[in-house]
Amino acid sequence: MGSACTSVVTEYRQKTRAHTGFITIEVEHLSPSAIEEVIGELLWNYRQLYLPGVEEEGPSADTFPQRQRESAQAWSALEAAFQHKRGFREELLQDMSDGALERLTAQLVEWAREIEWPEGAVNGLWRSTAESAEECVEKTAVFMQDRYWPFTKIIRVYLNAQVLKTGVVLADLPGLQDTNLARVRATHDYLLRCNHIFVVANISRAITDQSLRSSLFSVVSRHVPMEWEDSAAQSLKIAVVCTKSEEINLDTARRDICARSSKPITASLLTDLDAQIITAKSTGNRPLRKHLKLQRERLLVDARNAHVTAALQAAYATKAGPGGGRLDVFCVSNAWYAKHARKGNVEMVRASGVPALRRFCYAMAADAQLRGRGTGWG
Repeated sequence: MGSACTSVVTEYRQKTRAHTGFITIEVEHLSPSAIEEVIGELLWNYRQLYLPGVEEEGPSADTFPQRQRESAQAWSALEAAFQHKRGFREELLQDMSDGALERLTAQLVEWAREIEWPEGAVNGLWRSTAESAEECVEKTAVFMQDRYWPFTKIIRVYLNAQVLKTGVVLADLPGLQDTNLARVRATHDYLLRCNHIFVVANISRAITDQSLRSSLFSVVSRHVPMEWEDSAAQSLKIAVVCTKSEEINLDTARRDICARSSKPITASLLTDLDAQIITAKSTGNRPLRKHLKLQRERLLVDARNAHVTAALQAAYATKAGPGGGRLDVFCVSNAWYAKHARKGNVEMVRASGVPALRRFCYAMAADAQLRGRGTGWG
C-alpha cells in the first residue's frame, strides 16, 4: 500500500436508460465558494498547533492527539493541492503575524482558482463517457492527480455488470495505510456508510503484510466496539479478498507445505505426480504432461489458499472477539478465470475463486434487499 493508486472515492453503479455510453462517468468536485470554505477549514486545522497560546502554555493532554491528527490531515491535503506552486512551503502556513491568516487564505484561494478543471464541468459536476475500461481509467486518472483530488468529492462510474444489477454499489477507496492522512480520513468517513467492507491484498503478502493487518484491524476497531452494541448494525460485515492466487513459486510452496504440521497435501502425492509428469514427458504425451503439471500447480495453490484463509481468520478472531463473527476470505485469480472461462474449463474456473466471490456478492445483495436497505460496499 503506502502511496495509493486510488486518491478519490470511486463508486461503480449499474447503468440506467439515461446512460447512453458504454461507460458513463460523473465526477463531483467542489464549487469555488466551497473550495474557499475548505481552504479556510484546512488552514485553521493545520495552524491550531502553532498558535502562540498553544506553544507557550503547551498542548492539553486531552485535546493534543486530536489536534495533532487534524493538523497532519490538513497538511496532507494542502500539500497535495499546492505543492506544485513555487511559493508554497510549510513555514508559510506557520506565519502567526497580524493579518497572516487572511493573507494566506487569499493566496491559497487564488491558487485554487487557477486550477484548470477538465472541460465540460458545470456547477461542480463533470460528465463524460468511455468506450472501454482503459479510456475510463484514463479519464478518471486526471482527478486522482494531486492538485485535483483534495477538491474532488466523488467519482461515479456507471456500467453494465451482473453484480451491479442487484442494486449493489461497489466503491474503490484509498487505502487505510495510505501515507496521505487526508485520503485516509475520506476512507474512514465513507466506510461508516458501507454495509460490507472488502480489504483487498496480494495473496503473496496477505499474512506477512503489516498494512493488510493494520487495515483490517483499523476497520474492526472503528466499527466493532460501537456497532456490535447495536443489533441493527450487525449487518456490517468484513471480508478479505486475496488476489493473484495463481502467482506461486512452486518449489517454495512445496517446501512450506511439507514443513507444516498440518498438511493439506502429502509429500508422497506430489512425488507421485512428479513421476507421472516425467513419464508423460518421456513418452511424448504433451497433453497429459500439461494436465498433470496444472493439477500439481492447483494442489499447491489450493493448499496456500487454505493456509492464508486460516491465518487471516485466526488473526481476525483474536482482534474482533466472539461478537465479531467469522471472517470471510476469498482467494481469487483473475488470470485463471479469464484463461479457463474462454476454454470452458469449469473445474479451473471454479478453482479461480471468482465464482465463489460472485455468489457471495449476490447473496449479500439479496440479504440487504430483504432488510430494505441500500447496499454500499467499500
